[in-house]
Order: sequence, then C-alpha cells, then structure tokens
Amino acid sequence: MMTTSQPSPTSEHFTLERLADGVYAAIAAAGGGAVCNAGIVDLGDESLVFDTFQTPAAADDLLAACRALTGRDPAYVVNSHWHGDHVHGNLVFGPHAEIIATSRTRELMATLAAAEIAEDRDGIEAFIASQEARLGAETDDGKRHELELRLRANRTYAACLPTLELRLPDRTFDGALSLGGRRRSAQLDSFGGGHTASDAWLYLPDDRILFFGDLLFVNVHPYLPDGDPDEWIAHLQRIEAYDVARAVPGHGPLGTLANAPLVCDYIAMCQRIVSDARAAGKALDETLQTPVPAAFAHWEYDAFFGANLRFLYQRQQPQAAG
Repeated sequence: MMTTSQPSPTSEHFTLERLADGVYAAIAAAGGGAVCNAGIVDLGDESLVFDTFQTPAAADDLLAACRALTGRDPAYVVNSHWHGDHVHGNLVFGPHAEIIATSRTRELMATLAAAEIAEDRDGIEAFIASQEARLGAETDDGKRHELELRLRANRTYAACLPTLELRLPDRTFDGALSLGGRRRSAQLDSFGGGHTASDAWLYLPDDRILFFGDLLFVNVHPYLPDGDPDEWIAHLQRIEAYDVARAVPGHGPLGTLANAPLVCDYIAMCQRIVSDARAAGKALDETLQTPVPAAFAHWEYDAFFGANLRFLYQRQQPQAAG
C-alpha cells in the first residue's frame, strides 16, 4: 500500500504517515520535542502506541493523535528501549494505559534513564550555552541550520526538565509478547541487546509493517556506545527473515527492510576503521580525524560518527597483563 501523508491531526513535533488502515508512523520533526519516531496502531478493540518521545509536550500531541485516529486512548504503550527520547512521554498516558517493555529495559530505565534526567537537569544550560557558542562561530549555512534545529529541540527539552517525571513500565516481557485485537495482531519481539542492552520492536504480520525502534536508523548515523555492535548486526540479520514491506526506524524517514543491511554495513565500517587504525599504531585523537566515508557522507547527525569511533577504539583497548 502506498504511504500517504495524514493531513489531520497536526503537530509541530512530528508528521503522521498512514501505513495501513489504522496504522500510523509519527515521524519526528527536526527541531521539535519528539526527537525519535513513534507509532499508533488500532488493534480493533484497543489501541497501541509505540514509543513516547523526548518531551511530554510531544507526547501530548501523540496522545491526541491516537484519540483522533483510533477513537480511543491507547490501552498499551510500548517502550522499545531505555533512552530518554523514547520514554520521557510515558507520564502523559494515564493509568488506563499499560506501559510495556522488556524486563531489562525496565531495570535500565529505573537506573540509567533516571540518572540521565538528573544529570541533564544539572547540565542542560551549560550544554545549550556551548551550542550557542558553536552556532555563533559557524560560518557554513547548512551547518548553522542544523545547529539551530538542535538548539530549538534542546531548549524544548530544557523547558520540561524541571517537572519531568519518569514513569516505569507496568508490564514486562522477555523474548516475545502477542497483543491481539479483532482488527489485527501485534507481535513484540526482543533478541536481547544491540543498540542498548535490551531492544524490542513491534511487528504487524498482517500488514507487513515493522517498527524497529533504534535498531534501525535511516539516513542517520546510528549511535553505538550504549550497546553491542556485533549483537546489533546479528539481530538485524535475523530480522531480515521477517516478511516486511514497510519499516519504521527509530530515527530518519520511513524505509524498507533493505535499510537494515545498510546499518550493518555502517557498523562494520566503523569497526574496520578502528581495527585498521590500531593495527597502524594510530592514537585515538588521530583515529577521530578519519572523515566519514563517502557511502555515508550524506547521512545526518555525523556527530555520532566520532562518538562511535571513540567507543569502538576504547572497546578494543588491550587488557593489561594480570
């Protein structure tokens, strides 16, 4: 089925894309408070929301969209993993909504995500000031525009931090969980960690649609430092066996299953750069001067490229003799 833009409802934080009758992707708008992509699924008797954005303001609009498109509040809200841009909107969905995640993701939310909010409260103003300084020094128009959008998003995040509360999942699963309705069935799957220590995705077999969370980035540099790159590649290779026509990434525009091998190629490329640098005796600082290879030069958020090389270089650090 061809994907068409959904004209209503609207939000400054995301655009809605209709993937099938009763299935919508909420694609994050640059500079808004969503940051990640999300999903809305009408199961028939009940509705489901997949991921809840970076800010409650964006999640408010996601809830309103679910009501308008399905005629009801969601009964289920799924968190694909612990990162704040996927879970901070949980508190918007009232007690009638059951928050679902893997058991490991719940543990990581209670520890890492909670600590991250506290750290961000202390450091967000200094971070914004550093971005403002970078913007003031930047002369390239394209890079200035990108910095302006990031600043806008971070200011939106800073505004919600004083009152931001983390709502943990009510229900956990490991491996797989089926959620059925009279209209369609939904399958939650997790093979363990890859992007983080635990990642889950949502598969709609009748519609051939898969919401990947951050296991899939489309035309955006993926972020490696919180996960296991080898496991990430293995999980994507297993998912390639699914019958998928449309793929909703955690970040970037809508894609297909053909985008999964590109993420594998990107991860393997970063690993080769670091392995070759170490074999040549290059220090970390010299390795970080490596330009983005041409195949990925058009991908957005290249700041992750340097972070990924740093992580892999340190991960390959030779162990000291006992």
